[in-house]
Amino acid sequence: MGGPKKQTPEQIAAFEKHCKPRQWKKGQSGNPSGRHPNTFRKELNQILKEVGAEKIRDSRFDGKVFKTRLEVLVRMAYKEAQKGSFQYWNAIMERIGGKPIARHEITGPDAGPIVIVRPGDGGDEDTADGDSSAPEAG
Repeated sequence: MGGPKKQTPEQIAAFEKHCKPRQWKKGQSGNPSGRHPNTFRKELNQILKEVGAEKIRDSRFDGKVFKTRLEVLVRMAYKEAQKGSFQYWNAIMERIGGKPIARHEITGPDAGPIVIVRPGDGGDEDTADGDSSAPEAG
């Protein structure tokens, strides 16, 4: 078994002829002033706001009155929630009060502390909260 194969001068010349040298330094962006993140989301939000604010004539609610598209959608969602649609009820409640916080408790076996055993430590166990079964050296 030999070491790494050496390239001939002809191979090096062919590589340099067909391949561009590194254009960018390591970690440097090739498009520093390119499209910013969330551009699509910002544009979509702007369009939704504009369309939602458009006035429309809607005879389904309180007679023939001009309303915004957004108001019509909100009123429709409330009516569907009143009919018993959990999907609409859930959407309305999340907009009013925010999504409920999911809380998780992580414990070890039998609801005790999490035990971390490192291989090669001779069986010493440390708990996640920093307690050690071995006495501290003074």
